[in-house]
Amino acid sequence: MRVPKARVVASAALLVLVGFARSPESLGDTLLDDTRHAFPATHKWFGMVADLQIDQNANSELVPVFSSLRSSLVRNSDGAGQSLSPRLPARADGAHTIALDGAPGFWVRTRELDAQPVRAQLASGVVVYPAAIAGGDLMYKLTPTHVDEYLYLAAPPPSLLRRASVELGPAVLELREASGRVEAVDAQGTARLRVSAPFARAADGTRRQGTIHLQAGVLVSELDLQGLLPPLLVDPDWSTTGTMTVGHWSDAAFLRPDGKVMVVAGCALTGCPSSYAQSGCGQVLADTEVWTQSTGTWTAGPPLQTARYAFSSTQLADGDVLVAGGCTVPGCTEQTASAERFDRTLGQWQPAGTLASARANSATALLRDGRVLVIGGCAGSSCVATVDRYDPTKQTWDAAAALPTARGFGVATLLTDGRVLLSGGCTDSACATQLRDALLYDPSSNTWSAAGLMSSVRAGHTATLIGDGRVLVVGGCADAACKVTLPSVELWSAANGGGSFSAGPTIPGARHNHTATLLDTGEVLIAGGASGASSSLPNATAYVPSLDRWLDVEPMNMDRAYHVAVLLPSHDVMLGGGCNLTTCMPWCELFSPKRLPMLESAPPPLQSDGGVASTTDAATSGGAAGTLAGSAGGSASGGGSGRSGGTQQTTGDGGVSTSQAKPTTPHPARYRSGAAKCATDDMQELACPQTGWPWQDADFQPNARVLSQSAADEVSDPSTHLLWQRDDDGKTYDHEQASAHCAQLVSKRGKQGSWRLPSVVELMTLTDYGRNTPSIDPIFTHTQPNNYWTSTPVASGTTQSWTVKLDFGEVIPVGAAKLLNVKCVRDEGDSLFGPDRLRQAGSLVADGAVVRDEQTGLEWQRKDDGVRRSWQDSLAYCAGLSLAGKDDWHLPNAFELRGLIEYGQAKTAGPVIDPVFQAPKPDIYWTATPNDGIPTLSWSVSFNLGVVDGVTVSGITYARCVRHIASTGSNSSHHPASGCSCRIARGSRPRDTVFGLGLSSALLLAAALRLRSRRRNAAAPHR
Repeated sequence: MRVPKARVVASAALLVLVGFARSPESLGDTLLDDTRHAFPATHKWFGMVADLQIDQNANSELVPVFSSLRSSLVRNSDGAGQSLSPRLPARADGAHTIALDGAPGFWVRTRELDAQPVRAQLASGVVVYPAAIAGGDLMYKLTPTHVDEYLYLAAPPPSLLRRASVELGPAVLELREASGRVEAVDAQGTARLRVSAPFARAADGTRRQGTIHLQAGVLVSELDLQGLLPPLLVDPDWSTTGTMTVGHWSDAAFLRPDGKVMVVAGCALTGCPSSYAQSGCGQVLADTEVWTQSTGTWTAGPPLQTARYAFSSTQLADGDVLVAGGCTVPGCTEQTASAERFDRTLGQWQPAGTLASARANSATALLRDGRVLVIGGCAGSSCVATVDRYDPTKQTWDAAAALPTARGFGVATLLTDGRVLLSGGCTDSACATQLRDALLYDPSSNTWSAAGLMSSVRAGHTATLIGDGRVLVVGGCADAACKVTLPSVELWSAANGGGSFSAGPTIPGARHNHTATLLDTGEVLIAGGASGASSSLPNATAYVPSLDRWLDVEPMNMDRAYHVAVLLPSHDVMLGGGCNLTTCMPWCELFSPKRLPMLESAPPPLQSDGGVASTTDAATSGGAAGTLAGSAGGSASGGGSGRSGGTQQTTGDGGVSTSQAKPTTPHPARYRSGAAKCATDDMQELACPQTGWPWQDADFQPNARVLSQSAADEVSDPSTHLLWQRDDDGKTYDHEQASAHCAQLVSKRGKQGSWRLPSVVELMTLTDYGRNTPSIDPIFTHTQPNNYWTSTPVASGTTQSWTVKLDFGEVIPVGAAKLLNVKCVRDEGDSLFGPDRLRQAGSLVADGAVVRDEQTGLEWQRKDDGVRRSWQDSLAYCAGLSLAGKDDWHLPNAFELRGLIEYGQAKTAGPVIDPVFQAPKPDIYWTATPNDGIPTLSWSVSFNLGVVDGVTVSGITYARCVRHIASTGSNSSHHPASGCSCRIARGSRPRDTVFGLGLSSALLLAAALRLRSRRRNAAAPHR
């Protein structure tokens, strides 16, 4: 990563920090490297502050210069407008001060009582105190809204007890304990700062929560570490209160009678679930928290008695809240029948009886008479037909009429006549069988009746009662893995005691697990959701019943799905929490309906087609008609989307003008990398397009591979004709053992001998460059963020073989004796990679200045211009290229470029790509794929060996451009038509021998591997 320029630090007391000009091998850097290696997610966390500069004040305190931070993931203030002004000590045993910026006298000063007097170091923007606490290394990541503290323990003690004396500024009324946290409160009783309890992450992914409390003026935190696999990373932090106390998804939210919003329970410590079958829940919460609109701040509320997610929840007529059932452990292997009621007068949760049976994912409705209906749900692998009623006056449960058939995941909507419409859902816990029918419940007769059929099976949809009495049904999934997401909209109308569905206008952007809010003005706001099994959306749109059409609304500030939405007394909508690809979100934002467009000037209604779209075919809404203003901090990044139509022009500064857009046929299916967001030189997770960085990988959508679970233990990839082992065994093997392991593997459908170790070209196709740690579709279980063996030896005669590292997606050689993970493969049809399974490109045909690959749908620039450029300049060069009468060229993505490598080609010199190309350099070439998780890196491919690695974007190297063409057989079997491909027999040519390795080959291999450390032109790839 790029080392930020040092600030001048005058005091001699911080000579180690004057080591801003330190050597890359300093102790602080080594500690950071150890942490990144053991906990790959810290690549992204620490990358946020890589540019941070530190000053020292007159008291020898370390003061961060937040204006030096450039990452888009960093917020200058939280949703309440608050920011921090932290000051760290020059030695670990000194005082740490956390002050609220712009609030004189509001600060908390702590001094660790058992810290060692070690001096601070700075490593890539992170402040490090080596061996400061319990023999562990103390690290601080500082941003304007968070002071994140990490304690890295290579040899942890059985338990961790930390004590800190506390001093309060004159503007702090008190510190108070609040549901596992400690908050600093101002004179008005508003919490402004908070410190969380510690929790430990173990090397195997296990997490364990600790406690924090006040004891005689001392802040005490405790954490049991017994039995956790080292190394451990312990993570408490200080933060402002303009965000939730913890990120939630699968939770519930309510507007209390006092005008405050209460958010209840749910999941934390994970990204969005990949399907109904894989819950993705990292930690089940009992937490509640309360948001006050007037201050924009959050405070911890009273916890539930039972932690739960996927529960039913209802606000009662008197303002109390009832929750019932739900999952109590990650994975939802255990459910509860318990119910709890939030008593607003006591401000506490009270037991409220039990359901007839433990279950989760039930539908719920508040009946006109004040009773609550809890409908169906799932437990174990099946769903139930049970329906329970709760009487809030008697505080009792009884049985209502059972459903005609078992179902869970349905959506219940109270109608104007008091009946309840139940739409869609599933018959089993994994949603393998989904439903398209609807039912009506009549409370007066306690009966269920048929209410019509939707155009498609669906679950994960919304169903909203609109002003004319109809029900608007939007989106959802049409399969268990949510690979098929619906853009279709249906309108249910009552008729002849029953009802029927008719097609509504297709929503801009297929989605599921979004929110639908009926505004006071009559429109329905649809916000966020997931566009498939692996991507969340920022997009919002509003349905106008009187016009039967959708209005464009400005996107949210953040991608989010599985979130909550609450209509406020101000007529605004608070949208909070949820999840995206990598994390749960504590950030919230407000939507104001005041800027919805004038309906008189609105364009004609959208055409209704009621169809089904693939998850990756979702269009996004444009325009800026509404406003979604940040309410509680978070990233300002938007989401990527597909674009089509028009032409795109390069500007004089190498940027992109999107007033006209080039046709953007998506990457051919074989070359879709999973990248969903765009980047700049120092920011990631940005909306596409990005002016000045044109035609990146994620500008071309759809860009996801469509995988399916063909059996319980197998995953099918129809684009490659391969069947993959779904679940890793967690063991490691040397190269010879790895081959034997796969040869002996037996699956439900694959007999012994049908499985084998994949070639490097085959295994590379599983890499998902939109994910990291691991960089693979979550349909695969227990994948390790480590190197995986392939069957392909390095062709130059070494004792090394190729591996694919599934932390970020590197392709590198490793010695055959190394113990690594294994994922086996078998064939579902003819090989698409040549007879030796080592060629991803099809037959290459030279035609003047271009090389066509009609089998896979690409046309290449035959001879690059030999000019070294930065990543940004290379993107602009290809976007502005006019060649062979075509102007729709772009920099290739990582899949496209690495597809040119001949991994079986044993050359003693020169590049290892097909000789049909003219004058390729045996050097690094850029791709258009950002290195997800490290903002300053982009993926590259070396043409001298085939290494795929991340390279600093400010470095300079080569570019070879590509364009998409119609494929004549992208999924057909083929054999290389030109070049030596992989057919040169190893050992067939004479060579000088040095320890069994050809001398020229040895030099070439060494040079290739030195690409990771050189600084001559392109900066070092990460590891």
